[in-house]
Amino acid sequence: MSNSTFAVADPAASPARGSCRAIYVFAIAAGALLLFAATAHGQGITERPERVDRPAPRELDGKTPEKSADKDFSIGIDVPLRRSSSVTSASVDSIVEDRPDSHVTPDVYVKWSHQYDWFKASAEVGASIDRYAKTPDANLDGLHSSFKIAKTDGKFEYFVPYATLSNEMFFLPTFKTPDITYNDFAVGFYSGVAWRDKERIPYIDSLIPYSDAADPGDVSVLFDARFGRRMSDTTKYQNTFASARLTGAYVISSDWRVEANASIRARWYEDYNGERRTDWRPSASVGLFWSPDWLKKLVKRSELSLNLEYYRNYSNLPDKSYSLWEVGPTLSLRTKF
Repeated sequence: MSNSTFAVADPAASPARGSCRAIYVFAIAAGALLLFAATAHGQGITERPERVDRPAPRELDGKTPEKSADKDFSIGIDVPLRRSSSVTSASVDSIVEDRPDSHVTPDVYVKWSHQYDWFKASAEVGASIDRYAKTPDANLDGLHSSFKIAKTDGKFEYFVPYATLSNEMFFLPTFKTPDITYNDFAVGFYSGVAWRDKERIPYIDSLIPYSDAADPGDVSVLFDARFGRRMSDTTKYQNTFASARLTGAYVISSDWRVEANASIRARWYEDYNGERRTDWRPSASVGLFWSPDWLKKLVKRSELSLNLEYYRNYSNLPDKSYSLWEVGPTLSLRTKF
C-alpha cells in the first residue's frame, strides 16, 4: 500500500528539487507518526497491504505524468482510521477484548523497486504504531522490512512467479521493549489482466498491462496465491501458511476508483502450547478511493479512501476463532524520487 509526487513545482523539476520534496514528505510523515504516538491509543489485526505502483493521475491539462518506472524510490505514509467490532492484536493474531473500539495505525515507509530486462526486484522498510482509543493494553509498535523478486518483463502480467522474504518486529510502546519477531519466506505467483474498452468487455485488442489501468473506464483483475513458512523467536507462533486473494478494480473517473477484494488464508501450527492448531481465515473488503484536485496539488500520488473490511477466523481451538468488522477512512501520501 498510493503513489505521490509534489505538484507545487513544474513536473520537470530538477533532481535536487525532487530530493527536497522527498525530504519534505518524510518530515511530514515522521511528524504525523510522532503526533499519533503522543495522542492516540491501540492496534489492528489486518494484514499489511501490498503496495502497487499505480500510475500517477493525469495532469489537469490531460498530459500524462512521468511513469513509475522512471524513478526507483518512493517514500510515503498511510494513515488508516478504523472503527472495529473487537479489540485485536496484530502481533499474535487474536482478539484482545470482545468489544468495539476505534484505532489508528499510521505507517511510514521507504520503498525501492526496479524493473530489469526479465525480472523486477523491490524492497521496503518502514515503521508503524497501532493505537486504540480506549484499550491502552493493546498498544503496539512495529518495524517491518521486505524483499521481493518477480519474474516479469514489466509489460504483461498474465503469470508472474515470485519469491518474497519479510521481517516484522513488534515492540511495546513506544518502541521500548521487544515483544515478538516474525520472519516469513514465501513463493507464489500473481496473474493480472486489465482492459480499456467502452463496453467493458475484455477483447484481446483492448487488453492493457495490469499496472497501467488508471484511466476512466479501465477495469483490472488480479489473482495472487502464495505458500510459505513463518519463523519466530516465540516458537509457538511458527507456522506454515498458504493464501489466495482476488482483487477487482474499476476506475470511475480521474478522481474516483472502486476496489473489491476476497481472500482466504490458512495457517498450520505444529506446536501451539503443546497442541496442533489449524486456522482458516476468509476475508472480504471494498474500498472507494478519491484523489481530489486539492490533494493532488500538494502530493500528486495521494488519495483518500473509505474502506469496509470483514475477517472470519475458523480454528480447531475454539478460543482462537473470531470475526471482525472494520470500517473507516485512509489517507495515503507518496512521492517518488
